Amino acid sequence: MIFKRFFSRYRLLLVIGAVVAILVVAAACSGGSDNGQTPSFLSLEQQVSSVFEETSPSVVNITTIILDRDEQMRPLPPQVGTGSGFIVDKEGHIVTNNHVVAGATEVQVTWPNGQTVSAEVVGTDPSADLAVLKIDISVSDEMIASLGDSDTLRVGNLAVAIGSPFGFQQTLTVGVVSALGRSLQAQDGYGTEIREVIQTDAAINPGSSGGPLFDSNGDVIGVTTAIFTLGGGFEGIGFAIPINTVKEVMPDLIGQGFVLRPSLGVAGIALNPGRSQFLGLPVEQGILIQKVRPGSAGDHAGLKAGINSVETPIGPVVVDGDILVEVEGQPIDSMATLNDVIREHQVADEVEVVIIRDGQRLTVVAIIGQLTTAMR
Repeated sequence: MIFKRFFSRYRLLLVIGAVVAILVVAAACSGGSDNGQTPSFLSLEQQVSSVFEETSPSVVNITTIILDRDEQMRPLPPQVGTGSGFIVDKEGHIVTNNHVVAGATEVQVTWPNGQTVSAEVVGTDPSADLAVLKIDISVSDEMIASLGDSDTLRVGNLAVAIGSPFGFQQTLTVGVVSALGRSLQAQDGYGTEIREVIQTDAAINPGSSGGPLFDSNGDVIGVTTAIFTLGGGFEGIGFAIPINTVKEVMPDLIGQGFVLRPSLGVAGIALNPGRSQFLGLPVEQGILIQKVRPGSAGDHAGLKAGINSVETPIGPVVVDGDILVEVEGQPIDSMATLNDVIREHQVADEVEVVIIRDGQRLTVVAIIGQLTTAMR
């Protein structure tokens, strides 16, 4: 009886499935014949293909060579790296990631047709992980990427990445905008966060960095820059710097080679009750200063980093420096908060900074300076 009952239900499911399949095929065929439209999956396929055909001429492969010497000043074998980029204007400027070209002795750009030319690094911004290169060739209109508006993005929008993962040029991957408003830690040594980062599930791998992330219209909405991974490879979570950030800093990178931002010029680690207890510190919230940039606003105001360090679960921590707890009456609980408060002011503004030094609460006045983000 059990077998028969199962067989009867199985047969019924087969019949229902067949009917549904017939109705779906009929609807698809009807849609194609009545109004000239193709099934939706074909429309998406054609849309992605169109985006690739229209935009791929703007996407280039970037090869970097780093020449260095050992402690005895003997030449080391050249280090070769790869990345991606895209052309943004008739003058031959190319946008990529700062980490793609950082420390490079030589930079070369390769087109889809195999043509390779030397490129000059004209500007870098480690605080946003962006860089601009320049090539000296004739640039046609179809080689210039159209820049979109990342502020209009919605979760679920189509995301198309083109780049050179593992050196495989002109590789296209497709996904969606998975999330908006993410943050990434910049590699500038001063705790800067890159804000409003786009998360996508379009596959990104080594060599994709610096390449464009397009929307369904073929407009660049971001610059692919990083992945989250537990195993070392792509696991469905990639990140792109929003194109509006690129448009904000690009004029400075092209015009002067760097970006100037209001800055206190200090870097530190955020405290919490557990961390403070572990380190034996007198307060549970603030920034334990780890370094002060020479000549910065913090340096001129007398802020100090310590010299004695201890091993912690997050690595070595200097424990005897100043603890920054307030700026202009606003409590500081992280480097991101500190940077946000400083950027509410203009260069040359005076701000009151409250610190804890040797267990004593002190107030000093700092005159906000400019942080030059270039690290070439």
